[in-house]
Amino acid sequence: MRTGLLLVVFLGTACFDPNVESCEKIESIASSPEKIAYIEDWIKERIAEEEFLRHMGPLGRIDAIDDMGRFLKLGIDLELLGIDARDSFLRLHGTVSPGAAYMQESDITAVSIGQGRSGILILVDEDDVMGRLETAGHDGLRSFSEGVFVYCR
Repeated sequence: MRTGLLLVVFLGTACFDPNVESCEKIESIASSPEKIAYIEDWIKERIAEEEFLRHMGPLGRIDAIDDMGRFLKLGIDLELLGIDARDSFLRLHGTVSPGAAYMQESDITAVSIGQGRSGILILVDEDDVMGRLETAGHDGLRSFSEGVFVYCR
């Protein structure tokens, strides 16, 4: 009896790949002009706010799995986007001055939001940003629209 139960659980687990599911979800969001417009507007408003930049910290990243309360304080409408808050993230890409408590708006070249190991990367400053992003481990970016890329791992 237990062997059969374990076999069913094993087969159920083997058929489910969370990376494929999160990738499909992220691609769906990137394909929606309304959702991308929401994200772009949200980014433009937030990176101009010093409180937001302080909240993001010196590394410019928040992972919900590490601190759900801190992530939810960002105020992004995950329900609208269809992203599961439990394993979502937000990252600011750019450079941080040594000793700085947080990134400045002028330091930010791109922002990524995603779920699991998949994300949408939106360019904020297109000046030579692609080479720097690929060097930083974002190879395999697929363009969905101007300045909007998806990566799935």
